[in-house]
Amino acid sequence: MKKIFINNLLITLIFFFIFEIFLRFFELADLRGHGKELTEKQKSVETTVFGKKVFLDQYGYRVPYKKFVYKKKENKIIFIGDSVLFGSGVIEEETFVGRLRKDDKTKSYINAAIIGNDISENLSDIKKNYKLFDNSNFFIILTLDDIINNKTTANKSEENE
Repeated sequence: MKKIFINNLLITLIFFFIFEIFLRFFELADLRGHGKELTEKQKSVETTVFGKKVFLDQYGYRVPYKKFVYKKKENKIIFIGDSVLFGSGVIEEETFVGRLRKDDKTKSYINAAIIGNDISENLSDIKKNYKLFDNSNFFIILTLDDIINNKTTANKSEENE
């Protein structure tokens, strides 16, 4: 009984090892996260996030293609958040903001989400975007990890005080 279990375990491990080599050799799985362009908050670049091509505009925000220009519309809606709103691993047209942009041409939608942002950075993002885009409406999209991480940070700062 022990030999059968060990043999099956060994066969399974060998299978996954060979499968991994196969996937890497033929570049079938490119789920390596994101490049330093996003963590360094670079602007006007093209990069890859979880295997999907991503374009950042002159403000460092995600746009559908290179040289995307925001239309001069009175109704600007700016979404602020982190990687969930940014759409890591999703083509731009299928992100939340991308779908809004595609379905409603009467407003200008701006995806100001930045990978790694938390609640403390959202206020500074609002101030920055208020200066960049006048007459704008802001939506802050929070996820549970933002709230939990912020609570932990607040508890640590209270302990230090």
